[in-house]
Amino acid sequence: MRSAPSCGLSASNLFLAGVLAACAAPAWAQTAEPEPGMWSFDGELDGRPGRSLHIDTQAGRAMAVSYLGYRADGSSFFLQAGATRPEGSSTFDGTLSEFRNGPVIGGGAGQGETAASAGPVKIVFDTPTSATVALPGNTPRRISRYRYEDPAPRLTAFPIGVRSYAAVAAGSSDRMELSVKLQNGQFSMETANPQARLGFPRCSYTGPLQPAGSGVSSERTYICTAEDGGQTSGAYRAEHFVMQADGLFRGTLWRNGERADLFGGCLGGAVMLGWPSLCNFGRSGVKTEPEPGIWGFEGEVNGRPGRSLQIDTQQGQAMVVTYVGYRPDGSALFLQAGGFRPAGDTAFSANLHEYRNGPVLGGSAGNGEPAADLGPVRITFDSATTGTVILPGDVPRRIARFQYEDLTARFNQTYRVRHIGGSSVDGVATRYVLSARDGQFQLVRGEDGSSSSCTFSGTYRAAGRGIESSGTQTCNGILAGTYSDFRFEVDAGGHLVSYLTPGRPLDTGLCVRPDTSAAGGYRACSAEELGRPAP
Repeated sequence: MRSAPSCGLSASNLFLAGVLAACAAPAWAQTAEPEPGMWSFDGELDGRPGRSLHIDTQAGRAMAVSYLGYRADGSSFFLQAGATRPEGSSTFDGTLSEFRNGPVIGGGAGQGETAASAGPVKIVFDTPTSATVALPGNTPRRISRYRYEDPAPRLTAFPIGVRSYAAVAAGSSDRMELSVKLQNGQFSMETANPQARLGFPRCSYTGPLQPAGSGVSSERTYICTAEDGGQTSGAYRAEHFVMQADGLFRGTLWRNGERADLFGGCLGGAVMLGWPSLCNFGRSGVKTEPEPGIWGFEGEVNGRPGRSLQIDTQQGQAMVVTYVGYRPDGSALFLQAGGFRPAGDTAFSANLHEYRNGPVLGGSAGNGEPAADLGPVRITFDSATTGTVILPGDVPRRIARFQYEDLTARFNQTYRVRHIGGSSVDGVATRYVLSARDGQFQLVRGEDGSSSSCTFSGTYRAAGRGIESSGTQTCNGILAGTYSDFRFEVDAGGHLVSYLTPGRPLDTGLCVRPDTSAAGGYRACSAEELGRPAP
């Protein structure tokens, strides 16, 4: 994979990973942080083979965009661009490049090269799942996150317990329970016990349902009723409400222009410690879901243009796998496979297909058609970011989530967290002090002098949008055992999730700084603070 970077380097002498890592500036929340995966062109989903964009981000400012389309002679090919978005911007500007002479299925690793520059690409995101793209030679077109899984079963199965990020920083209690219904194209939601900035004891939200990738959105009006019967109403937008397979909920609720980032979980199962246990919608026996995005072949990330797999999942059974590589004549191509993973199986199996005669850049939409069935591909995942693939006629090869942005500054911060794993999403706020430097990791969990304070010490490795650590755990000076694959993820807004057991969230929280003038004695980290290690 190669692209023309945004910092003045030539696409002929740097691999995409090196370009983005070198150019990337500290990350922070964008106006609209796009959902990684496959995006389609509005009006072109007609049941026939077509074109698409694969947008990859690791919740930083760096982004890789792959265009999967067709040449004038009908053959399929791919173009790629990589760049970093300006701080606070929802716009991606890059240059699409074509490559040739890279690795061939069943052959050696190969050494690819830049074939041509196709011209600039500009994408302006207005929500996490919708945008406008300007391709070379094309008028601006609307695009949206491709959706192939129904999010309704997870979002509506049980009540959802949430908190706002702001309250986590303040240490206050603003627990709210959501009850969501999605029926006949309509979104409805009832909330109970909201406090502080979220308003009234009971509120009703009703509006048209809007598909939003792996989640849903809606906007119209809400009505809140106080205990004395008084009512108030206004405009709302429920943006990108997503319930993950591990029972973790994320979403943004706008009311009258005020934003609240919500985090919580599905409340199912037995009540323990006064609060139901977290749901788990994962397929039976499967502990981890592969991280959507670009995956590289181990041993082939060598600074030259190569090949990759672009794996897309919306945390259900369905999966789409795109192979971007090369023909024996050196020309670039893409192949795709789509299918369902059996319950309890960590593997994906389907046949790779080539297509032809689809839309051409600068031309009409057109209709594609199948060109060839190349045979089965099988991917067995052993973690969220590693696996083994067997391509048609090839030997098994190790693959890993492609790493192109250094985000370790996020894991050298202090976080205010609440427990969400196991039996409760209602625990008291506590402190995480994270340190990940020069291969050594440390987490101090708990307040200074607390009887429940523990220290986790070991090594760490980058793993997609997060890091994973293994080592020993000490509580109050006494060795409490070992731990492995303790996973941490921090998004572009400084919001943390930890997974002590693969596939099961443990704690959630927010990057903070001490502030004696703030409620609870903390404030959220600024953009500059999140982008550099804490002192």
